[in-house]
Amino acid sequence: FSFFFFLGDVVPQVTHPKPYIIATPGKSKRVECELGGSLSFSSTILHWYRQREGEAIERILYQPAGKDENINDPNFKERFAAGKQQQKSILTISSVQRSDAATYYCAYWDSHSFYIQRKSSQ
Repeated sequence: FSFFFFLGDVVPQVTHPKPYIIATPGKSKRVECELGGSLSFSSTILHWYRQREGEAIERILYQPAGKDENINDPNFKERFAAGKQQQKSILTISSVQRSDAATYYCAYWDSHSFYIQRKSSQ
């Protein structure tokens, strides 16, 4: 059994390295979001969300501007983490489960702009 994370709508200044992501249950998987243009993590707040089919969107965590930390929402403290690497935020899902099949969103803004990125899984 594998998971498919499909690329959804893309807005300008957001880069997706792959059109979809395949994950194996029990393994870890990374989902990337790349800041565009002249944005930097020193002034950009980044949020990760997911939406399972037929369900409301849920925030997983956010990464405060200028800090190397994640603030996880209560339901996502165990297996979800994110790191910053140059212009990318990388969401890592540990011990992938069937219930992780969803559309994953990266939303970020600085003091001048707001962007949303969408990635799907099925």
